[in-house]
Amino acid sequence: MKILITGTSGFIGKNLISRLRYSDVEVWQIGCNLSQSPPDDKIIHIDLADQAAMRAAGDNVPLQFDACIHLSGQTDIAKSLDNPAGDINGNIISIINLLSILRFKKFIYISTGSVYEGQKGMVCHERSISPTIPYAISKYAGELYVRSFHKIQNNPESYTILRLFNPYGPFENSQRLLPRLIRQFGIDKCPDFNIKGTGKGLIDPVYVQDTVEALVKVLYSDVHNQEIDICSGEPVTIEELVYTTASFFEIEPHVGFFGHSNEEITYYGNPSIQKKLIGFKPQISLRRGIEKYYKFLINGVRNEDTGSGSISS
Repeated sequence: MKILITGTSGFIGKNLISRLRYSDVEVWQIGCNLSQSPPDDKIIHIDLADQAAMRAAGDNVPLQFDACIHLSGQTDIAKSLDNPAGDINGNIISIINLLSILRFKKFIYISTGSVYEGQKGMVCHERSISPTIPYAISKYAGELYVRSFHKIQNNPESYTILRLFNPYGPFENSQRLLPRLIRQFGIDKCPDFNIKGTGKGLIDPVYVQDTVEALVKVLYSDVHNQEIDICSGEPVTIEELVYTTASFFEIEPHVGFFGHSNEEITYYGNPSIQKKLIGFKPQISLRRGIEKYYKFLINGVRNEDTGSGSISS
């Protein structure tokens, strides 16, 4: 199987490449900032939003792949709010260019649970989707373009849209909530933590190792033209996550609240379709995930201290 993966320099991409390293697939990588990839991989250094460069690269790239896992994109919600136009190139133009220039039998598009914005409780797939946050709008637009190319041009021949809910773990942005909590309670042993808003917003955490296994299951599955939530279906509030993490490190936290947050989530993933279509259920509990992530961060910190190379999240 010959597959193309975008976004391999990112959080999930790095974990996925590691998972596929010894598999039976021929992996091609495409995108920017791929210098950390092993030299034996087939690597295309290019900006996916640059259509002229994409067309020019066609001389050195297979024009047809068995599958594409499209991880690349702008994923920072804060940046999206400050500069919504930045989402267009990262989350929309890149898809249009890929599907205009290359052909795929299967296209796995990585979307987000944020498209369910406005729902409450476990999401209902039968309800209409109408996000208002710029990031979620751009990801949902990407979904629509994938469906459009499939319907009008039969490219891809089939697609699967994966709506990820709160993956966490190695190579995650260090400014996100869980790495901050683990560093503060587990490494710095500091009990003070301030939460913006009420702390009642929900997250549906899935350890990245589980997320990657879901991607691999879809890659090898016979699922066609479906949308699947990749989630635990077991939400916790931000406040509960703070106390759970502190408890793991035997810290009595001093939690403060400040300001107002416009980003408090009121919904969580529906695991029924992932179980039905790909037989997937996350295997790593939240506490076990915190433990594994802590060990990863500790190893990274030690590497930085000794000068033997660092692991950035």
